[in-house]
Amino acid sequence: MPPVSGEYESFLADVAEAVAQHVAPWRARIAEAIAQWSAAGYAVGVLERAMQLPKEPDVDGLLATFAAAAEHLASLERVALAADPALAGQPVFKDPARVAEAEDATARAVAAVSPPPGPEAALTRDAFEVGESNQGAAAVADEAVATPGVRHALLVIHGPSGVGKTHLAHAVANDLVNASGGALVAACVTGEAFAGELVAALQAGGVERWRARYRAVDALVLDDLQGVADKERTQQELVALLDDLAAAGKQVVATLDRPPEGVPGLAPELRQRLERATVVAVDVPDRALRERLYARALAPRHPGLDADLLRFLAERPVRSARDVAAIAARLTAAAEVADVPLTLRLTQTELGTAARVAEAKAAGVVDAFFLDAEKVVWDWPDVSARVSEEHR
Repeated sequence: MPPVSGEYESFLADVAEAVAQHVAPWRARIAEAIAQWSAAGYAVGVLERAMQLPKEPDVDGLLATFAAAAEHLASLERVALAADPALAGQPVFKDPARVAEAEDATARAVAAVSPPPGPEAALTRDAFEVGESNQGAAAVADEAVATPGVRHALLVIHGPSGVGKTHLAHAVANDLVNASGGALVAACVTGEAFAGELVAALQAGGVERWRARYRAVDALVLDDLQGVADKERTQQELVALLDDLAAAGKQVVATLDRPPEGVPGLAPELRQRLERATVVAVDVPDRALRERLYARALAPRHPGLDADLLRFLAERPVRSARDVAAIAARLTAAAEVADVPLTLRLTQTELGTAARVAEAKAAGVVDAFFLDAEKVVWDWPDVSARVSEEHR
């Protein structure tokens, strides 16, 4: 005769107690965690698999890691939903085994709403003149475009101000975007702006969104990276970002005003990553490069330039390509004021005046106000008079 209902229930309770006495305490702890996290809607496959292990794992570490992953997923979900409410209820945000997928989904959502600034369209590879002073850097940049995120995954370009570092870095980003048909996302930011964005994100409680914004890019240009020097928190975030982008096979180009080992105020972790990168230099323009730069700068307003004029300009040392552009603009203005073609004689006169002004200022001969290049007259009352005399 079968036992009555009450007796049967008592029998089951006795069996359960006997089983519990023989179940390892660590399994009981994991079972309790499974019940807790399942009730909160999280996938607990990781914990269930741990229950099947033949011997006790590091239960404290396992449960702490699971809890941290769940907390991180909750934070990612808040950021993702703020950017795209349609992501509500996505299972990827409830599975600690899929944290990487959740980070990627969040990054894409944030980038779609507020993408970082991209490269300047005018700074193309075709517009970058190559000479002995920059040909090594240009060649490596071309290799980075051919195989992004591989051999030169982190490319560091260093050199003095105005020699074309920014141009070359933006050219890499532009080429990558164009090669992808516009599908690739490239971001360009200065070190100072990067640090400023982090401060703003910390103040607004939006660090996760800020992180996701940059991890969503396919290529990143960090211009004038020395701007993060002495900023400890910024450098910590930057190291983590560089590691994540490297792990994802993405391309990074950084520019510095000197070699990485010579930049003061860099944290050891960041310095190590920059020194291990592909490091190339861009120097002041050589003579042949100066001639090509002057030809490019002057040709649009002065077609058919005299070769002797270009040779004369090229013989004059300059500190940077920026100086070439400034001199070209000065000569163009002088010719347009006089309403005459730009000639070698006008160029020699105009630059000779500028040189005498600079020498007088350096010697402290006269108050700098009276030696302003736009006010002083050495040879003739004005540019027009000088040119008129030249053409008589």
